[in-house]
Amino acid sequence: MSTKPFNLDKQTIREIGRELWRMRQEKHMYIHAVARRTNLPERIIEGMEIGKFIKFSAIRRLTEFYGKKMRITFEDQIVMMQKKAPVSCRCLLQNDLSAKN
Repeated sequence: MSTKPFNLDKQTIREIGRELWRMRQEKHMYIHAVARRTNLPERIIEGMEIGKFIKFSAIRRLTEFYGKKMRITFEDQIVMMQKKAPVSCRCLLQNDLSAKN
């Protein structure tokens, strides 16, 4: 098992932050109330929600508090010769399956 840190792109960090914000809004809670109940600093919650950074241990604690589960999947990337851009293998498989039906 690798413990090597990896970097997420800024768009992914912002998307995770928006989702954390949405979960808090669904509970109709202020950041200070969530911080108190999860024992996380307000600055950590706010920083993640606005997409400044991500702390996986804090995400796990928040998702458990919000009654959600966190799942991380790693997908291989391939380069399409025509587009020269990384494309997810999962997307290619889904497209191939839908084209056959």
